[in-house]
Parts: sequence; C-alpha cells; structure tokens
Amino acid sequence: MGEMHWFFQENNHLPQNQKIFVSERFTENGQAIDWEIRAVSAAELQKLEDADGVCVAAVVFPDLKEKGLLESYEADDATMLLKKMLTPVEYYRLLAASKILNGYQERKQQIKEKAKN
Repeated sequence: MGEMHWFFQENNHLPQNQKIFVSERFTENGQAIDWEIRAVSAAELQKLEDADGVCVAAVVFPDLKEKGLLESYEADDATMLLKKMLTPVEYYRLLAASKILNGYQERKQQIKEKAKN
C-alpha cells in the first residue's frame, strides 16, 4: 500500500464550506444573513451545463430547492430562483465566491504568471 493511502477517498477532502456575504437585502435584526457555499467535485461539475449550474450546486444555504422558497419567487427550479432573488451584482458576487472556493481563480492566476514568463 505504501504512500498510496494519501489518495484514498477517506483522506480526500474538498475545501471547507464558506459563509459569504451576497446581499444586504436579506437581513435578521438589521444584519445581513450570510449564505453558505461549498466546493463542487469534478464529477458534479461534469454534469453541470454552465456557470448557473455551478452557483446552484455550490449554494448550501439558503436551500434553493426548498418548496416554500421556490413558490415565494414563482420559480420552477433553483436556477430560476437565483435569477429572481438576486440582482446582477449579487449574482456576480455569488458566482465569484463559488469560483474562488472551487479553485478557478488560482488557475487563472497561474495562467497569467506563465504568460508573463
């Protein structure tokens, strides 16, 4: 077995979930409610069609599939819900945080560094 145990599934952990600020419009006692996002595995990412899918898959809280929330915004699915809930700037904030947590920004920075050299 040797050093291969480092790669076993039980030793493989995605980045920890993060609480992020998305909007000042959702508050409790005057304080903005943080959203919680998670990293998306490569297997999950392969099933997603676009950036909207990454956002939906990454959001842990609020639960975008909760029936009452969907009905409140008259949304058929979580993708439509996000688009109805958030302003363009808020959506971009969520997308950017999801990309950072999933390592896209690191890869972009590496490409820029290679181009400079």
